[in-house]
Amino acid sequence: MRGVDAAMMAHPFDGEACTMPALATRHLHITFNGKASHAAVAPWEGASALSAVIQTFQSVDAMRLHVRDGARIHGIITNGGQAVNIIPEKTECQFLVRGKTSKYTHEIGDRVLRCAEAAALATGTKMSHQVVGGYKNMINNRAMALHYASLSESLGVRTPEATPDTPTGSTDMGDVSHAMPAIHPIFQVARRGEGSCHEDAFVKHTDSEYGYAAMIRVAKALAMTAYDLLADPALMKAAKNEFAQRVEN
Repeated sequence: MRGVDAAMMAHPFDGEACTMPALATRHLHITFNGKASHAAVAPWEGASALSAVIQTFQSVDAMRLHVRDGARIHGIITNGGQAVNIIPEKTECQFLVRGKTSKYTHEIGDRVLRCAEAAALATGTKMSHQVVGGYKNMINNRAMALHYASLSESLGVRTPEATPDTPTGSTDMGDVSHAMPAIHPIFQVARRGEGSCHEDAFVKHTDSEYGYAAMIRVAKALAMTAYDLLADPALMKAAKNEFAQRVEN
C-alpha cells in the first residue's frame, strides 16, 4: 500500500488489550449433487445429497480431536433438500475454518474438503466447492501496541498485551498487518462475562454511556499514537524495523 506507513483500528469487547491474537480463516462453500427419487416408492434409485452433507459434518466432528489447540471449525447447512418425500438431489453447506497461522488454516481447510470428498464417494454423489474468502492471522506490531498501551494508561485505563490463550476471532486487519505495521487493540465496553461481541446482550453495552466513554477514550489513544508516529521518527523506525523482521506463516 503505497503512501501508508502504518494502520490502526480497535474493537469493542468485554476486556482490554493492546494486542489481538486474531486467527486466520478460510471460508468454504460446499455443494453436493445426487439423484432425486421418490422417498417411499423407490428410494433405492436415488443418491442422497443430504446423506453426503450429514456425513461431512460427522467426519469433520471426528476430525476435531486431531487439530491443534486454538483452531476452530464451524459450519452450517444452507440447503438441506427440497421436499421431505423426495431423496434430496442437491444440498449445500458452508464451513469457516480458523487457525493461528494462514498456512495451518489452509491445511485444516484441505482436510475438511477431503471429508466432503469421502462423503460424496460413500453416498454416490458429486462434490464441488468454492473458497469464498478468508483472512490472514494478525501480526501485532508491539512497538506500536506498547506505545498505545502507555497512552491508554495515561488516560486512566491499563491496557496489557493479550495472553496467548485469549479467546479471539478473525479480522481483515490481519491482512493489513501482513502489508504494514499494524495494531488492533480491544477495549472494554462490558464487564467480563456480561456480553461478548456478536451477541444480542452486547448491543446494550455498546449503546451505553460507559460504552461511548470507552470509545472516545480509545479514539484519543489511537489519535495520539498516530501523532507520535508522525512526530517521532524513532517510533516509526522501530515499528518498521519490527515489521521487516516479522515471520509470516
